[in-house]
Amino acid sequence: MLLRLNWEDVLVTRYVLEHVTPDGSYVDCSDDSADNLPHMTVYFCAHKYDTEKGDFVYMDSLDGLAIFVGEQSDNVALPAANFPGLKPDSVYFTDTIGTFFWMLEHPYYSEYDAPYGGHDIGIFNYEASCYYPCDVKSIQRILPSPMWFFPSSFAAPGGVTSGSRHPNFPYDEYVYSLKQQILFGLRNDRYLETWDLRDKLSPPRMIMLSKKLDLNYYVESKDAEEKPKRLFMPVKQLVVVDHHLLLVKRYVIEHVTPDGSYVDYYDDRAVNLPHMTVYFNAHKYDHEKGDFVYMDLLDGLTLFVGEQSDNVVLPAVRFPGLKPGSVYFTDTIGT
Repeated sequence: MLLRLNWEDVLVTRYVLEHVTPDGSYVDCSDDSADNLPHMTVYFCAHKYDTEKGDFVYMDSLDGLAIFVGEQSDNVALPAANFPGLKPDSVYFTDTIGTFFWMLEHPYYSEYDAPYGGHDIGIFNYEASCYYPCDVKSIQRILPSPMWFFPSSFAAPGGVTSGSRHPNFPYDEYVYSLKQQILFGLRNDRYLETWDLRDKLSPPRMIMLSKKLDLNYYVESKDAEEKPKRLFMPVKQLVVVDHHLLLVKRYVIEHVTPDGSYVDYYDDRAVNLPHMTVYFNAHKYDHEKGDFVYMDLLDGLTLFVGEQSDNVVLPAVRFPGLKPGSVYFTDTIGT
């Protein structure tokens, strides 16, 4: 993984044994017992990019930094001297593999059926080349694997950041407001959740929606609703505007012909036909109603949305060339 440390690019490499016994001994993948034995991180090394050599050079020390790495996490380096309790020259790691290997061999099972995963958590002392993993035998598994989250690392235009994560991540979508210091998360079960990060030690959590989010296509007439519900696949994205939370719903037809005609998923031609975005609508969260309310207009704003992107809102009047009341979008589904 690549990190930016003191304006320099650093490549951090993590070494994981695929299968180990409770005492940490390696077991080959071909061994019959390997299938039910967990993986374990055993080593890290870091290389700094040397612009003169045009290559990465091994680092003997992390210069007093504490590095945080993990799957679907913000990989961040902090000066340990500024944060009492952090171990300098150490790598704090969470599980990056989870149930991946087991699911390859058992594709028809749930990850919760796996005998391991979400356990590979610990601290690696870089200078001493030793690690302090959590006890694999006694740790309570955490699925999906835990992640690091650093609000101060976000610097998106407009003071917000957002994104979507791994399919096993408990949130379909999230957005963090720097102004409010609140993390909004749209859960897999379609409820909206908030974390007030002004309380750094114990941020309170609250469920904001009084009912599950309605993902149906918005139409003025209920009589016209059935067909859009069947045709479209909704993609949800959260955006913060000042102190308002917006939910932008993107409607994508899964398979279309070159002229834009819809092709049903069960049609033999569908596998080679692309998807296409055909519609957007926006809803603003109403605190009194405890629900999102449909917006007729974007009030002169321009929205930018996309997969793995910062979902940003800009006032078009301040940026010549932007189209007001418009959504600029990139592909959220890809391949």
